[in-house]
Amino acid sequence: MNVAAAFRSGIRPPGWLISRVPVSVVKPATALLDQAVCSVTTLMLFVAVARFDGPAGVAAFALALTLLTPLRILQDRVLATPYMMRLRGVDAAGGLDASTGNLIALSALGGVAAMGVAMVAATIAYLVRGGDSLTATMAVMALTGPMILMRDLLRCISFAHLRPNEALAIDSVVLIVQTAILVILYAMNLLHAAPILVAAGVASAVGCVIWQRLNFESIRVRRNQFGSDARANWRMAKWLVAGRIFGSAGLMIVPWIIVAMRGDAAAGIYATCMNLVGLSLMFARGLNNYFRPRAIASYRDHGSAALRRDLWRMAIIVGGFMAVVAAGLGIGGDVLMVQIYGAEFIGHRALLLALAIASLATCFSMVGDNGAMAIHRVDVAFYAEVANGIVAIVLTPILLGYVGLPGAAIAVTAGQMVGAVILLSVVVRNTRRATIADDSSTTADTMPGKTWGSASQ
Repeated sequence: MNVAAAFRSGIRPPGWLISRVPVSVVKPATALLDQAVCSVTTLMLFVAVARFDGPAGVAAFALALTLLTPLRILQDRVLATPYMMRLRGVDAAGGLDASTGNLIALSALGGVAAMGVAMVAATIAYLVRGGDSLTATMAVMALTGPMILMRDLLRCISFAHLRPNEALAIDSVVLIVQTAILVILYAMNLLHAAPILVAAGVASAVGCVIWQRLNFESIRVRRNQFGSDARANWRMAKWLVAGRIFGSAGLMIVPWIIVAMRGDAAAGIYATCMNLVGLSLMFARGLNNYFRPRAIASYRDHGSAALRRDLWRMAIIVGGFMAVVAAGLGIGGDVLMVQIYGAEFIGHRALLLALAIASLATCFSMVGDNGAMAIHRVDVAFYAEVANGIVAIVLTPILLGYVGLPGAAIAVTAGQMVGAVILLSVVVRNTRRATIADDSSTTADTMPGKTWGSASQ
């Protein structure tokens, strides 16, 4: 097997193991392992910044990453999710879809937008704060942001086409390249927020190049369909985009509220605790890479009952795991913080517990969102995300003033819970109605002496 074929097949368990383990276990396990690799890749960056640049460096790094949040939302909702929803079962399991080339080209345009946003933010930061670490890191984001966005999209394409092995292989290469660059930066005494962000961008670029070389023959930009593809995506995604921008207000705005009310060091502590709790979310995100396309396919091919079973399965598995994580962080979170990030980050057990509960609420929002995408109720996803964002924005300054940093996490939790309740209630109600209608149709169709024609007379 040559190198290209090896990467296409990805990282796979031994043949004797595959023959003894059901495919329904192997694929979600591979998706989970891939998310673990991605989480380690991100954790490595935050640990390097925390160890060598302190809370202020973490704040600069985290605030620079918030510039990518709205663009990641646009990419996920306008490009990746509609692409996945348009695929049919046969297309998903086969080669790349004909619109893949145009999808990548649209993402490249998003990368240009990321460069512009980062440059504007860096200019404003320079005028307000001078040439400090935050300004330098935002300027670097103008170069690295497009690479990170493209890598995110290519991972989504691999999962949409049921290729978790390919995603795992590419993400493993990214981890190896990033580790090598960080070692070089350590040897040169350059482990600060901006150079570390450069390491992330270069590693993502290497992964993108490898993915595109492997799929080069299947990628064609069809200029005559470029406009129609963009319009088709937008018709499906306009509700999703508007809603997710509101729903991600906690990720985008809360750190800036903390900076305004408590200073850079407090924002760095919040971001570090969020990063640690985010490691547990790798479990949910990894499974969601598998469960989202499965939920869409279940509803399309087998109806409401199959969709509800998949949603219940994800809710039980992910919810149970996150509940255990929340209890563990409430008991031993301080020890983990000191061991991973250093003694400067001790004494934030309450914040860790509050963020873990927020992550639990996020998992249930994922379940509801998968259901809404499957039944094509994107309007419900919009209303849920708007409610989520409004609650988080309104409560954060109030609770931050009364409770401190845990108050910000409580505000985010409240927003996620409101969104999850809206999503799940609508999905359950709609699928129950569909099941009742299906049962009624089946009963009427099988009654002795009755046909659809006679029933309507």
